[in-house]
Amino acid sequence: MRLPSLAGNLRLKAALARMEGEDFAAAILIEGPEGSGKRTAAMDIAAALLCTGSDRPCGRCGACIRVKAGSHPDLEWFNPKQLDCKVDDVRQLRARSFIRPGESGHKIFILCAADKMNLQAQNAMLKVLEEPQSSVFILLTEARESLLPTVRSRCISFRMEPFRQDELIRELHLRFPWENDGRLERAAAESGGYLGPALSFLSGEESEAQTLAHRFLEAFQKTELDVYRSCAQAGKLSREDYRAFCAFACAGVHRLAVCNPDRAFVRLYEYLETEQDMTDRNASVSALSGALCAVCGRILEEKEGGNA
Repeated sequence: MRLPSLAGNLRLKAALARMEGEDFAAAILIEGPEGSGKRTAAMDIAAALLCTGSDRPCGRCGACIRVKAGSHPDLEWFNPKQLDCKVDDVRQLRARSFIRPGESGHKIFILCAADKMNLQAQNAMLKVLEEPQSSVFILLTEARESLLPTVRSRCISFRMEPFRQDELIRELHLRFPWENDGRLERAAAESGGYLGPALSFLSGEESEAQTLAHRFLEAFQKTELDVYRSCAQAGKLSREDYRAFCAFACAGVHRLAVCNPDRAFVRLYEYLETEQDMTDRNASVSALSGALCAVCGRILEEKEGGNA
């Protein structure tokens, strides 16, 4: 099995290359931040399982073409809009999973934002994963810790890997050969090591999390009032977007710390890493943004005191 559309992630590719036919797992969990390639990986896995050609996925057979077009009858995307997921949604999924495949040996369900299943939905999902059937479930998540240990134990788990900066710049150069080195380096530095955010930056399609991270970094270099306003805006993000905000801010602070040995940047970087971990534990975004504002205030006060 190959993952031809997915850049990087050599460990994931090597592991999946060994999983063929009857040895293929009935449930796979793929974790990674927004833009890390989870959906691309899931699409390649689905294409490989449904492909009727050789060297799967061949990309040329009718099954591969229909997977790419989103019209294969044995592939279903579940919760593609990444909304909150309740038990009735999973029960409907369970009912559909017992329908025999129409054209292949597998029926494949790709569950987006699996961490948005509430407790009852996760327990229902556990029952689905325990039942023998011809379905393969691919769960995508930004925070595997939000899933019940029993659900995680039923899955073969993988985590999307970030690129090294030099590797990411090479990938970006292949896609944007007309861009100058400065923009490619900035896109790579602000992406957290993942291709999706870097491509968005270069195509002028920044996410709200990226935009607010840029504003936050600018505010941190101005006044406490600017920081307060920036954190207040970030506090209105969803939990997943707030985690992305912290990741983008971390990448930006790291770049600033490399160019400027100011201890304030190092302290801010360390705290933003802590914020990311706390976000994974279902903490309140408004509380996290308030704490971030308070920490920034203390850092700026100490910096002013040191300069006095």
